Amino acid sequence: QKNNYFDFESILSNKKNVSSQIEKETSKFDDLTALLSKERKIDFELQKQLTSFDKNQVLIKCESINNHDVLIALSKKVIASGKKPIIVLTSINFKTANELFTEAKVDLNKIFLLDTVSKNLVNVPEKNNLKFIDSLRSLTQIQIKVLDFIEENKNVVIIFDSINVLELYHSQRIIYKFVYALTKILHKKKLSGIFILCKEELIPKLGQFFDDIIQIDGVE
Repeated sequence: QKNNYFDFESILSNKKNVSSQIEKETSKFDDLTALLSKERKIDFELQKQLTSFDKNQVLIKCESINNHDVLIALSKKVIASGKKPIIVLTSINFKTANELFTEAKVDLNKIFLLDTVSKNLVNVPEKNNLKFIDSLRSLTQIQIKVLDFIEENKNVVIIFDSINVLELYHSQRIIYKFVYALTKILHKKKLSGIFILCKEELIPKLGQFFDDIIQIDGVE
């Protein structure tokens, strides 16, 4: 004989499960919307302020929270222009960079990475699109490896991420000399260089080495 009553507990439980699932999906959608909105805002600022990659040297000041967002947006913009970015990594290693670029749907075959972080931590051989330096203490080695990339590959843009990390190893005077020397090399090679900076105090003296200075306000 069937029980002629409503199982209110079961109904309420199912209702809660459905409600929880809707909340999860809504949260995912909101996160994706926020991510796309942030990407659009940063891309809009770059489109507005960075007109071309025609042999000019550019300093981009952004908030540290947007450092990697700006790096990804820059790389996409360089690739869209028909060139390939050579990225000097100081704040992340090549594995993290590859994860970020893959998530952002950037073709890893169209970027070159100079990892200044993990030479002594991983046993990975160098290849055409990946090189290492021993330590960020060796600024001369960064210049040499960048030149190696330039000699091996044509139609490229240098992206340096990011200058302020060098302060962990060098005095400001040494950093100024290094940036001046690297921008001078790029001018001589008739290549564009884009340097990301998250510390405003360095701008007054660094600014003299660049053709343009771009400000990207904090985007969350």
